[in-house]
Parts: sequence; C-alpha cells; structure tokens
Amino acid sequence: MSTIVALSGYARAGKDTVADRLVEAHGYRKFAHADVLRESLFELDPFLDGHTHLSQVPGTWLELAENLLHGGEIRRLVGAFVTDVMGVTLDLEPVTTDHALDLMRVLNPRVDGSISLRELVTEVGWDEAKTDRVHGPEVRRLLQRLGSEVINQHLGADILGRELLARIAESFATDGVGPVVVGDVRRDDEAHVLLGRGATLWRVDRPGTGPANGHVTEAGIDEALVADVLVNDSTIAALHTRVDDLAVSLRRLSAAA
Repeated sequence: MSTIVALSGYARAGKDTVADRLVEAHGYRKFAHADVLRESLFELDPFLDGHTHLSQVPGTWLELAENLLHGGEIRRLVGAFVTDVMGVTLDLEPVTTDHALDLMRVLNPRVDGSISLRELVTEVGWDEAKTDRVHGPEVRRLLQRLGSEVINQHLGADILGRELLARIAESFATDGVGPVVVGDVRRDDEAHVLLGRGATLWRVDRPGTGPANGHVTEAGIDEALVADVLVNDSTIAALHTRVDDLAVSLRRLSAAA
C-alpha cells in the first residue's frame, strides 16, 4: 500500500509548505479535497458582489425561472449544478430541478453582480482569491458551504473522500504507485476516510493562527486522530528539517511492513 500523509491545521499554519516539501524532496504527489470544490465552484461561476442572494428571491422553481430580474441567473446556476457539478465533477446521478434548486438555496449564492468567481480566479488564482480584501470572504464562504452544507450534509458525507480516492487511484493507474500527501483535511469524516486507507495524519500548528471564521470546517480535527504535530514557529528551513525527519521515519516503517 502506498504511503498517504494527510495534513490538518488552520489556514496559514503552513500546510502547503509541508506538502510542497514532501513533493519536492521526497517524491510525493499532492492532492486536496478543495480541488473538487474549486472545480465545482469554477463551473458554477457565481457572482461575488451584488446585493441579492438566492434566499432573498422567494418562489417555486417555475416562479424563480421566470423572475424578470434574476430568472436568467437562477436558471444558469441550477443548470450548471446539475450538468457540470453533479454530472461531471462529482460523477453523481442527476437530481431533479427542484432538488437542485434546494441545494442552491443552501449554497445561497448571489444572483446579481458584476464580478464573477471565474473572472477573479482566472486573474489572480485561487490562493489570492481566498485572501482578496474585497471578495475573499465570499470566496471562502462559498467553498465552505459547498463542501460542508451542500455536499456533506445533503449528498453524502463520504462523497469528497471517495472522489479524492478515485483521483489518487487514477494517478496510480497512469503514473504508477507512489507516496501521496493530502494537504487539507478539515473534518473528522474526511480524516476517517483516509485513515481507513492507511493514511497518517499530521497537524501543522503555527503560533498566532486560528480559525479563519466560525464555520464548522475551522473547528479542527479530533486530537485522537493525529499521529504527529509539526510546530511551525521558526524558519522554513527548520520546518523542512522536521518534515524530512518524519518522511524518513514513514519510509522506514513502510519498508519494514
């Protein structure tokens, strides 16, 4: 079985630095649950500004679809969710239009505006989009609600984990088996899916960092699931040394198994 390292920790704690070190120095391949969410939101392409959220437009599907101000955008969002997100990115059975509308109400995107998510991400990239002074909070809200409230709570708690494992398996089939790092484990159910495949969970701690907001995905992972803690309180070189030590230990354990 291939070595899988899963990383948890608050935003800006240093998870990407750890994952990148494993890739560059130890030959790991990098995956993330957020890849699925980013692809999904990119296809949905909701507005990031504007004044009207979907929850502020009451009515049945037929009433919303014919709404003079927002009907076109609502039809586009629901259609993109059914066809591109569920049918392609998540590879799930299609749902009815009414069900898709209910899920879009959970996500609660804006239905008017001038700046779309796709425009922002294309211009500055995902990392900059999430920290953008004006639009970053909305980008992060959409990612969190799509993953937690829409997918985990309404479609299935293991869907993101299954899709991630499918992508890892596809990589193995194409490029051969090798060690893997998953850089963004934020929920216990995500951790359990990976631990069930033999993963080792590391938490990255950086003094002064904390939850980005009050969302459930910022609550942290159950301490009992964490195998090692990397404290990022010095230089990048010092963090790299700690990562190297753990990677070598894992390699020895894998070889002895």
